[in-house]
Amino acid sequence: MMAALFIVWLAAFGLAARGKRSLSIVVGLIALLLSLAMFRFHVSDNITLSL
Repeated sequence: MMAALFIVWLAAFGLAARGKRSLSIVVGLIALLLSLAMFRFHVSDNITLSL
């Protein structure tokens, strides 16, 4: 899943470099949503610590 996230960000930056602004914004927003979903997934993990 992390590799897909980086590939989508790379696609957004690549489209921006080629001058396709509107498509780059759409792909960037998709990448942002995926980043937030991944953040929520990692934050919601239960960590049990025993000292």
